[in-house]
Amino acid sequence: MGATWDKKTSGYEVAAILARLVLEGRMESWLEPKKFSIFQHDLFLPWLPPVLHLKLLQPREQFNGYEQTLIEGLFINGDATDTETIREYYQGKNKSFDPAGKLREPLEKKVSGLTTALKNPLELIWIPTLLIAVCGFFLLLFNAVLHQDEFGRQMLYVVIAFFLYIIGLIGAINYRDASTRLPGRMLFCVGIVILIETGYTSLLYADASLLLLLGGFCLVLAMMNNILNIAKSRDSIEGIRLRQHLASAREYFKIELQKERPELKDAWFPYLLAFGLGKHMDAWFSKYGSSTHVFSSGNTSHSSSGFSGGGGIFGGAGASGSWATAVNSMATSASSSSSGGSSGGSGGGGGGGW
Repeated sequence: MGATWDKKTSGYEVAAILARLVLEGRMESWLEPKKFSIFQHDLFLPWLPPVLHLKLLQPREQFNGYEQTLIEGLFINGDATDTETIREYYQGKNKSFDPAGKLREPLEKKVSGLTTALKNPLELIWIPTLLIAVCGFFLLLFNAVLHQDEFGRQMLYVVIAFFLYIIGLIGAINYRDASTRLPGRMLFCVGIVILIETGYTSLLYADASLLLLLGGFCLVLAMMNNILNIAKSRDSIEGIRLRQHLASAREYFKIELQKERPELKDAWFPYLLAFGLGKHMDAWFSKYGSSTHVFSSGNTSHSSSGFSGGGGIFGGAGASGSWATAVNSMATSASSSSSGGSSGGSGGGGGGGW
């Protein structure tokens, strides 16, 4: 779900999948404050991410696909694990395990099947851009040889144009893969295109040679065309609608989490995590949790308001944001202990990993 709405795979995929397994009763989870032992006394550090404990409630052979990949990577010593155990294990072995990276390929395939058009109408759209760019390159090369007095001006123009071009490409990719704030993202791309065109216009007032003007024109045309082409969606109409619906659902969840009694259920916790709303749930509990009465029993929890910010399932009432932070810490410690990598937390993920 989360990987579909923003087309990003990160540590929140790990959090969402683990949360779903906990809700399904296939795994148990609880939190403990971070602590250090000093002179036989335990010193608790509440400002650090809590230690996340996980325990399997069914044989690991019954997990399939990317679920099994996570289980094998996180439960490295029996059917129970925690953040500290994982960190020490991978540091000792000088190995890395990137949970989000393991999920990336299967989730991208699933997202592609849900959103991408069967036949890409833009498959050959790069050919005209390439031809124009090649013409511009040789025209500028000839100009550098024939008009060496313009070399400094030409290089300054090319460097600035390529700088704007790189920024435009980043903006175009963000616009293409986004489902929110589309007008602003589109205006950013258009603004970069206009700046590139404006830079070329300055050559017209600089007494430039014909070769420089022609080469600059081809270069600018290729850059602008490429930015606009990159910004075009490769998704099907149904895929675009699906992503927009998911973005609307995320916005609905955000709005509800601003209310004292949101129209939400604790069973939706993995989906809230999938949309990267752990901090919003934590903020909700900090503000309204005192008016919520939570009762935890086994793998279920009940609240007078219908929503408890996570309930007893994830380590106590209002533990949702802390639980999400702890999962990200667990995923990051596994991947960064020997490689310095990070699984991050961009708001991806999904109740079912998609």
